[in-house]
Amino acid sequence: MTTDQPLRAPACGPATADLFHDEARYDAAKRICRTCPLREDCLEEALDRREPAGVFGGRDQWERRALLRQRGLQLDTITPRWRAILESPEASAKLRKLRSRGWSTARIAQVLRTITPVIERALAELDAATDLVEAA
Repeated sequence: MTTDQPLRAPACGPATADLFHDEARYDAAKRICRTCPLREDCLEEALDRREPAGVFGGRDQWERRALLRQRGLQLDTITPRWRAILESPEASAKLRKLRSRGWSTARIAQVLRTITPVIERALAELDAATDLVEAA
């Protein structure tokens, strides 16, 4: 993805947040997810975080647990996406560059093909590491 491409917005939003955590309305939430351009990223992030409840990426908590079992994954075998970004020299350099330009976390997430919470966590970890270096 280049920086000239338009930002992708999730199909869900603050107005529908309760819908995704109300078990009686999970089917309606899943219908919204089907139209979302960020569905796969959202699902992967929910799997990484082990979201305990709600609909993420079109899957409820039971479907996500089954998917993890199908993949043969254990709790300690998944490298969260934020860590993968920091461990990749190319992605880490791009993250620092875009941040120095004043880009929003949502826009950076689009460029790095992930979701905003992943970028927020990566930036928090980056800041913590920078603070440690500066304190030494």
